[in-house]
Amino acid sequence: MTATYNPAHIAAYYDAYADKEWDRLVSTPADAVSFHIHKHYLERFVNPGDRVLEAGAGPGRFTIELAKLGAAVTVGDISEVQLKLNEQRVIEADCEAAVEARAQFDITDLRQFEAAVFDAVVCYGGPLSYVMDRGEEALSELLRVLRPGGCLLLSVMSLLGATRAFFEGISSLESYPDIVDEVNAEGMLSGEVNKGHAMKLYRAAELKGLLERSGSSVEVLSASNFISVGRDELMREQMTTPESWERVLSWELGFCAEPGAVDCGTHIIAVARKASA
Repeated sequence: MTATYNPAHIAAYYDAYADKEWDRLVSTPADAVSFHIHKHYLERFVNPGDRVLEAGAGPGRFTIELAKLGAAVTVGDISEVQLKLNEQRVIEADCEAAVEARAQFDITDLRQFEAAVFDAVVCYGGPLSYVMDRGEEALSELLRVLRPGGCLLLSVMSLLGATRAFFEGISSLESYPDIVDEVNAEGMLSGEVNKGHAMKLYRAAELKGLLERSGSSVEVLSASNFISVGRDELMREQMTTPESWERVLSWELGFCAEPGAVDCGTHIIAVARKASA
């Protein structure tokens, strides 16, 4: 099985995926929980007036949240279609005034930006997973454009959590025991297995080590969801009552940050602070 980074494929995939990416973050209760937890860390670490690079911004759900926080956002994505949808959605939300610029780029090469020009960098949703074995290269670029003392907020696909969440589908594949063993060994999910969509799945300890080797200090590690994964019917019942759903979200936020739960969601969220000069 091959598992190498193909930026042209990722761009084409998200061009074709189009507006479905907007719906993806709220399509299930677990997705809604994931959105809530990702947003929580934006609210905690992004300040009014911050210049923020949003790398892999997609159609703009987090762009809108950053705008609401008073940030000045440079929006970036590898997909031209996603950038156009981002502009459309952000304008509809009356948040376009917060956008300083939009740029199409690959996170392994941010040479169009000078060093240390952003107060925060947001790379949510898994762009670091899509660059496969070039994660250190991409991380170096994301940190290069971040000012000393600034925060990098990112999320990657979770090896254990994704296996747990999607094991029923995985087990329907031919030779799935060998596939699980191979993916488990290095976290590389090939295009042959995943409909042409190769990605790197991470363990929390591996992600933490990658960030620390970069010279940044890890301030947050969290799962994206925990009790809500695989419980759509039960969670939809909770969502019918605002008080019950707020309680679930509160539980999820706390559970996901527990060291024993960080690997259990579909994504792993990390916040790392760049070393001061």
